[in-house]
Amino acid sequence: MDERKSEQMGSYELVAAKVSGRYQGAVWLLGEDGKREKIEASEGASIDEVLSGLRSLVNERLQNRALAADGATPDVASLVKSFRRMAGRLSEGQLKMLCAHYNAPDRRCTASELATAAGWKTFSLANLHYGTVGWWLYCEHPRVLPIDEKTGKAITTFMLADGAREGKEDWVWTMHPYIAEALEASGLMQPRARSAAR
Repeated sequence: MDERKSEQMGSYELVAAKVSGRYQGAVWLLGEDGKREKIEASEGASIDEVLSGLRSLVNERLQNRALAADGATPDVASLVKSFRRMAGRLSEGQLKMLCAHYNAPDRRCTASELATAAGWKTFSLANLHYGTVGWWLYCEHPRVLPIDEKTGKAITTFMLADGAREGKEDWVWTMHPYIAEALEASGLMQPRARSAAR
């Protein structure tokens, strides 16, 4: 049985452990300078229960920040820092989807096209993995997002792009211009020629 578990939610690190027979945990805010600041603490009956409580505390904090942002988009400089931080966590498939989306005409792709770019057969995998990239951005730059009617959860791909359903299942996604700019400035994407970017 694990005596310690940790996970990362954007710039938050959640740590739960059994200490002197008690299950305890804390949320640490990771600063740009590498320093950590303890911002929340929790106790529970197991490590998993403590982690669940810490996730709830962070989610509540993110929702409050999203409401306070009042629809403002993140600035490019802070997005660049986020993309640089997440670069090592991006899978090959996620990078391929970002690249395909960035290089698509008008930066517009369907979820099926993103799946094909990553080498997957179904768009459901693209939704999952592209949504994870959006989730990482949301954890650092929370904003109010549309809610999926089926799951009741925020559609985190909206952190990367505006979307609209095409047909019964597939979505068409148009990358936000500030996301494209941040991808370029972070070094994850090479700038396109001006005529091709229009």
